Amino acid sequence: MILYEGRCRPCDKLFDDVMSVDEFSENGLTCPDCGQPAERYYGHGQPAGISGPLPSKPLVIKHAGLEFTSKSQIKQYEAENPGARMLTKDDSSWRSHHDKTRAKAESRAKARGFRDYEDQCNHQRRERDRKNACRS
Repeated sequence: MILYEGRCRPCDKLFDDVMSVDEFSENGLTCPDCGQPAERYYGHGQPAGISGPLPSKPLVIKHAGLEFTSKSQIKQYEAENPGARMLTKDDSSWRSHHDKTRAKAESRAKARGFRDYEDQCNHQRRERDRKNACRS
């Protein structure tokens, strides 16, 4: 089974459909909203394949109350919310935020008398384990 991305011109929707190569060759893509024939969409030069969120493994963003089960849902959300951005761990703005936050945590841990942030975390873990052992 292969994940095909489709675009319906009449309703201007992007969607994903999973089907076999034979089924795609025979029937092509059909828009799930209006039922019209749709064209294959290759989106930003990315190779077609199974990647990204799927119904069986959705992308869940709990703090925002969002759940995406397909790339087309993400693209539709981005189109409807132009100020919103999905960041990856390699995105420069995320790396900058991560590095600043880590440096702040390191300096706070040192100010509290720990060797570094990891030392503080280990100390807190040992204390928590000790308290839990006393309760047993």
